[in-house]
Amino acid sequence: MARIIREERQQRGCFGTGILIVFWGWNALMLWWAISGVGAMSGVPRADTEAGQAGQAIGFGIGLTMILVIWGAGTLILGLMVLMTRGRTVILEHAPAAVARADDPSLLDDGGKRDRRRSEPQLIFAQPRVARPLLLAPAPRGQSIAIVGESMYQSAIDAAARDAEQVNGVFVVNFTIEAEPGNSHDPDAVRVAWRGHTVGYLPRKRTDGWHSAMGTRIGACSGAIIYGGFDEAADKDRDPMAGIWLDMTWPPQPAAPR
Repeated sequence: MARIIREERQQRGCFGTGILIVFWGWNALMLWWAISGVGAMSGVPRADTEAGQAGQAIGFGIGLTMILVIWGAGTLILGLMVLMTRGRTVILEHAPAAVARADDPSLLDDGGKRDRRRSEPQLIFAQPRVARPLLLAPAPRGQSIAIVGESMYQSAIDAAARDAEQVNGVFVVNFTIEAEPGNSHDPDAVRVAWRGHTVGYLPRKRTDGWHSAMGTRIGACSGAIIYGGFDEAADKDRDPMAGIWLDMTWPPQPAAPR
């Protein structure tokens, strides 16, 4: 199955970052205090009498207990503040980097980074691997299939959107779907492509159904939708983040002859 990496990140603000620094600083300070206190107490001359020795032991215990109580109380309070200021949790889902690198280097600019301004798509238009892929039956009305891994192929999706037909403000595109047995990361992977360039993969739960119904045949999905993104004129310094929904029945089957 195509293994998809799910990465969870916390978007912590400046105040939250400051609280986190204070939290770790507090724990470091208290650890130093505890070690210094134990060292100082061990250096005190031992009393000559049993009563004096008992008093020293009691004093040592009380002092160490106070340090631990103060340490625990401060850590609890600061820990709660760290949790309250941790910010939004963002889950990123993408294909492994090894899959992206094995696909087509022409999709990426220097250093493996996308052109942030995207004045022109960083893409060499390639021909499909087969002249006539098998046209797949469209999904029943209101149903579609989401693919995964699009975050690794935004340049290709951007180029596909520029070449797409807009219907009621939505980009409608034709994609091909094919098994990828030569994928060094996962021989069961099923990729989704535009003009021979990968734009994502079928999710893990769908690959068995694809292999069972299609085998090694390549399918053509007519009318897939590109969604998401943003207004480039208003957000020139942000990377795009668009996704794809496939308009196809499940399990896949050829379209009825016209």
